[in-house]
Amino acid sequence: SSLERAKIRQDEDISELRKELGTVQIRHKEELYWIRMELDNAKRDKENIESRMKILERKLKEDSTTEESSSAGSDDPEYVTGLQSKVSKYSRQVTILEEQSSMMEQQHSDNTKSLKEELGNIMDSKVHMEMDLLNQLATLDAKNQELEIEFKEQLEYKDSKLRDLKFNSSGTDISLLSVEKKNQQD
Repeated sequence: SSLERAKIRQDEDISELRKELGTVQIRHKEELYWIRMELDNAKRDKENIESRMKILERKLKEDSTTEESSSAGSDDPEYVTGLQSKVSKYSRQVTILEEQSSMMEQQHSDNTKSLKEELGNIMDSKVHMEMDLLNQLATLDAKNQELEIEFKEQLEYKDSKLRDLKFNSSGTDISLLSVEKKNQQD
């Protein structure tokens, strides 16, 4: 009957909505995974630059200590010029690393801010979509219950009509065949 078809259609709609919800949840998990990967990469880059700076600073200290101990008291102009050149070279390297570190920190900060915003947007989108799908499911469930009640009422009504037809006004049993014949004659 039309009620059964409507119930089947609604069951199919509910099933589709559940599949769609599952698909949306999977997509959000994938997006979250990629955002975490990007954040981890930015953190590793920052740690690498900081490590390079520490190595350069240690090397600079070692070289300056070695130079001081090997030539303490040397007044040779070439020696002084060489030391000045090394100091200048290390200073440039330190400056470059500090700039790189500063840029990485800024990039890390920007990436973190961007990722937090993106994650917030994704979560908002996910929440809204889930709420919408859950509302649709609730609506379909309510319609499904209404159809079941209506279907049961129609069945009860038809059953009572059949019982009424089975017994005529005098209380004698009339078979269904005689009711059908009567209906065919009319």
